[in-house]
Amino acid sequence: KGWGEGDAFIAQAAAKSRPEDFAVVIGGKAVGGIGFAPETDVGRFTPERLLDRGFVPGTGVMTAAVARAAEQVFANTPIIRIFAAAYASNPASQRVLAEAGFRFGGGHRAFVVNGACVNGCYYELLK
Repeated sequence: KGWGEGDAFIAQAAAKSRPEDFAVVIGGKAVGGIGFAPETDVGRFTPERLLDRGFVPGTGVMTAAVARAAEQVFANTPIIRIFAAAYASNPASQRVLAEAGFRFGGGHRAFVVNGACVNGCYYELLK
């Protein structure tokens, strides 16, 4: 994402009345983000890609950020279940969710993303 998109994300997140979007900050620098779309009793939780191309994956930063964001959502909303999706072809995202405490809920065949059919995996976390 470009800097203009980052500025728009921050402005949009700041305008919300409850925690739905979280920045991943390392050394005072935002390197990624986690977005959350609430419903009545269920939340959709979408870990976004890291923004800093120099970031080293596999350090546990996103796992810790996803777990902490989920804690904040449960503490500050009436949400009792959060679910997340990851591409079946992306084991790193699946590992982040599993290590953050999410349980594998099943696979989903051929959903459409940007006009292409892809397979996905669903994970959930209960309060």
